[in-house]
Amino acid sequence: MTSSKNEILQRIRQANTSQVTGVRTQSTLIRMAPVGDTEPRMDHDDLVKLFIERVEDYRSTMVEIGPNELASAFEKVLKGIEAREGFDTICVAPPLLHLFNKTVAGYKVANPDQLTLTDYNSKVLGTLSGCAIGLATSGTIIFNSSDDEAPGISTLVPDHLFVVINESQIVQDIVGAITSFDLGRPLTMVSGPSATSDIELARVEGVHGPRNLTVFVVRQ
Repeated sequence: MTSSKNEILQRIRQANTSQVTGVRTQSTLIRMAPVGDTEPRMDHDDLVKLFIERVEDYRSTMVEIGPNELASAFEKVLKGIEAREGFDTICVAPPLLHLFNKTVAGYKVANPDQLTLTDYNSKVLGTLSGCAIGLATSGTIIFNSSDDEAPGISTLVPDHLFVVINESQIVQDIVGAITSFDLGRPLTMVSGPSATSDIELARVEGVHGPRNLTVFVVRQ
């Protein structure tokens, strides 16, 4: 027990002493994750295909689009959703607002700054947001509170989450993610829609976040 405790404390000391502006260096993190670091690298097209397969495995909806097709593809997806009464608003991350007028598919388009928690619970069907990166091997989408994303409250409370990810943002695994973006920001990792099981192993959706996830992969 003592040796294990000492090893853990030693790792903490090493991480703290190698910090640069609050972020651990790449070498420290890779030493702590040797499995990902030793996996063979994949061709980028194969990475994208694997990411799509993994996300679909989580019962998510995948939509592959071209660089200028997000607005029309998003409208088409919204038209296929049967919304609950009163849910007439779509929250759109500020960098994507220019793609829409005041409405899309009959829904009001709202800036997250205009919405309250009550709005998210009573009238916001879902949120359209960018993300930081995608992990192909696990189908995980990582948010890091960047300017490209909607605020955390808007991506966790509504029933639907719509995520836009460029194929250039897809990496193989967590080691690739570590070397690709700032770990000094708060991170949220999403692997499919919110789902858990009760004591009888009955699947329950929407407890910890949106029960529906749609991912738009922008191909170049």
